[in-house]
This record gives sequence, C-alpha cells and structure tokens, in this order.
Amino acid sequence: DYPEPDMLTTKALKVPEIPEPEPNFKIVNCKTSEGYCQGYCSYMEVQVGYCCKKKDTCCLHQN
Repeated sequence: DYPEPDMLTTKALKVPEIPEPEPNFKIVNCKTSEGYCQGYCSYMEVQVGYCCKKKDTCCLHQN
C-alpha cells in the first residue's frame, strides 16, 4: 500500500495544466439568465459563462 498523498500532490498529478477559459466566456449574472452556478456543467447543460472570478461555471439546462 502507498501512503495517502496530500491534496496538492494529487491535484498536480491529475491536472497538469488548467486550460485557458474560452475567449467568449465571461463573468455573467447567472441567476438573471436562469442559470446555475456550479463547479462544472454536465452533459445535459450548456456553459454560458462564469459566475465570478473563482471560475464557477454558469450552466443552463437544455430543454
């Protein structure tokens, strides 16, 4: 068994580089567009922008 790695090591191994956000994504008023702020959008949702500078995504449910 291997010792439990700390979170920083795990993140560095799993996510070598965070990609740049798409140029057309900007910080939007998510609730006004009836979207949801969350870490990422599921395959049933569309990302329309970011909720804040923390890069939480604003997702809209597809109908």
